[in-house]
Amino acid sequence: MNGVDRDQIKGFQTFAAFVQQDDIMFQTLTVKECLTFSAKLKLNGPLEDKMARVDDIINELRLNKC
Repeated sequence: MNGVDRDQIKGFQTFAAFVQQDDIMFQTLTVKECLTFSAKLKLNGPLEDKMARVDDIINELRLNKC
């Protein structure tokens, strides 16, 4: 990331994640459902916090209408 190996960045996994982009795998899910699925797998903490993060990402990326 920015020329630095991710293994050398302390806490990299706390702010970075991979969200599958393969349409075949999640073709029947909405954007929110895909992000929720990933959040449940990746994020720690209560479900309320995970859902709030999903909503923040959707708003930040302006995907509300998707």
